[in-house]
Amino acid sequence: MGKNIFADNDSVLDSQDPNDPNSVLYKGVVADNDILLDKASLKDAVNSPKQNIEMYVTEGFWVDNPKTLTPINFLPYKTNDNAYLLVRFKNAAVGSKITVRVYDLDLLVDDSITAISSVINQNNVIFTFDLNGKVFYKGVDSILHLYVSIIIDNNAKGDFCKTDKTLLKVHVVRYIPQIMSANRWNVGASLQKYWFNAPSNSDYKKRLGLDLIRFSYFMQFERFKTFIDSVVSGETWLSNKAKLEFINLINNKINQNAVKLPETILNILNFGNSSKQLVRKGNYTVPIYENEYIQHANYVEDTLTAPIDDMFCCLGDFNIHITIYGSIYYTTSDNYLVSIKKIGLHIQDNFDFTGTGISGFLGFWSPYHNKVNKIDPENNSYYYMSDNDYREYRNSSNLGGDFNLLSDVAFFDATAEYSLHYYYDLQSKKRLLKI
Repeated sequence: MGKNIFADNDSVLDSQDPNDPNSVLYKGVVADNDILLDKASLKDAVNSPKQNIEMYVTEGFWVDNPKTLTPINFLPYKTNDNAYLLVRFKNAAVGSKITVRVYDLDLLVDDSITAISSVINQNNVIFTFDLNGKVFYKGVDSILHLYVSIIIDNNAKGDFCKTDKTLLKVHVVRYIPQIMSANRWNVGASLQKYWFNAPSNSDYKKRLGLDLIRFSYFMQFERFKTFIDSVVSGETWLSNKAKLEFINLINNKINQNAVKLPETILNILNFGNSSKQLVRKGNYTVPIYENEYIQHANYVEDTLTAPIDDMFCCLGDFNIHITIYGSIYYTTSDNYLVSIKKIGLHIQDNFDFTGTGISGFLGFWSPYHNKVNKIDPENNSYYYMSDNDYREYRNSSNLGGDFNLLSDVAFFDATAEYSLHYYYDLQSKKRLLKI
């Protein structure tokens, strides 16, 4: 592929910036050919004496957008891929021809990424560069470090935004939601956007991801359905460990005066709550139903054989939390009957990027082709991506929030009964359950 260069005759698209009546906005479109100078321009470049760029330019720096003009050194995730460069010109520059070329700083040879050519009409000019996926065609460094070279009237040239603090960092990882959307992995893309649009957070428990996914959506994936069928048929909620968890759940509610064991055959105690009302769980907030589960099952995605689809992009490995629903009956002076009528399952996933080495490997992603492969396609436009790329983006931007992902509750028929005893706790003066 040729270098992505703007055409040489880009025009002024917007005459004024909202904040500054003396500024103009230049914009270009990515093309696949280098800038071609006409013979007269080449002759001028050879014959004209070289002048100092400071005669024409006061300063130039990357900004967040044409309205706020806040200096930045990274390209954030947003609905477009525009990067904005603000250049302040001296009066001597007005009326002159200008070329602004963007380079990726490299150890050996700096790669030309894109460029804009036009005529300077104002003292303050905002140049807009569309840094879409087509600029990623080398597949080497997953972070571009962009600076600009400014040429005025072919005889004054200077570089700007070339220090560690002023280089514009463009992370390949910010294009992953776009790649997912291009492949119609829409739920996966929505979860990515939820992560990118949040302030920096590396503790997934501090941020809740509720109502982002539905259990029924994943039942269309055969490997998910097969796993759920095995969970339901396995009846792990009847194990001794699950019974002990259930006893702890009920006893805690009794001690909190939320419920009371029936003391006659005329009373029953219903259990299982699918409410989405938010409550505290230690130092964190969860819906009530997340506090009700007594057993869980771990799903581990086979990264070698599983297809690359929306489920693969959404979840990877995750947990199924199991809640039982039914009633507790008083039977004799010493026994209670636990009658299970149904179970509720919901997905829980730590949506974070804490993996290292092979455990953090996410595949080879190509913003240029909008594709992803599990193995290296040996194509220069594919980038090796890992959890570390998300962490680096967060470090650069102070954006990107891990979260606790919870689906809604799906119900399945499951009937079972077992007996439990009770004892009288002298300290709390309450009836409590035991095996």
